[in-house]
Amino acid sequence: MIELLTIPYSPWSEKARWALDHHGVRYQEVEYQPMLGEPALRKRLGKWRGKISVPLLVKADGTIEDSFAIAQYAEQIGSSPTPLFPEDAIEKIVGWNEQSEIAMRAGRAMVTVRTMQDPQARAEAMPPLPAPLSGLLKRPLTSFGAAYLRRKYKYSSSLESHTEALAQVLANVRAVLSDGRAYVLGKNFSYADICVATSLQCVRPVTDEFIKLRPATRKAWSDEALASQFDDLLGWRDQLYESQRLS
Repeated sequence: MIELLTIPYSPWSEKARWALDHHGVRYQEVEYQPMLGEPALRKRLGKWRGKISVPLLVKADGTIEDSFAIAQYAEQIGSSPTPLFPEDAIEKIVGWNEQSEIAMRAGRAMVTVRTMQDPQARAEAMPPLPAPLSGLLKRPLTSFGAAYLRRKYKYSSSLESHTEALAQVLANVRAVLSDGRAYVLGKNFSYADICVATSLQCVRPVTDEFIKLRPATRKAWSDEALASQFDDLLGWRDQLYESQRLS
């Protein structure tokens, strides 16, 4: 069986999972620990330089990186009669995927800053450690982890620019859905909807039925100002999860 390496709470991982599940593709999900798991993953891939990230689909004949590529692979081998990439809408779907990438990168920066500001969220973000080491390593590991993320993703610790970037994408989504359509492209569910829905995870997370989060982590992933401003989109997202997401 193929393996899907994920960070369970990551919207990028959710984009890949949703596409695979939609098409009934069987896989084993393997949790990846950022930073600590990188050396082992590099060894497994034989890739000692350059960027590596998850989700990562591992097959007998190779690997597939990036949510979009994994979703396209699911489209090729899956069994669902409902395509996520209808041929007449590929260009639009690519555009919405790019919009979701902007939103998610901004959201990731915002979540990381809020996590570092909350001691309980920092504690919840810690990987499991043996009891004797937990107390000794908690503070240096969380500080190193924040520096690692800033260096890897090159984002500012100022929330304002990230908030503006995320809000602009959401305003674009609202404009498209303002005519009352059920789906981003019109009548049919597509990967564009997955892109938009998962981007809203950084505004207010979906319920634990779909993605489990501990209390302080859930708070760090929530932006109450944006959630109030885009409450209509959150309602759309929640309805989409209920109707289209396999739990």
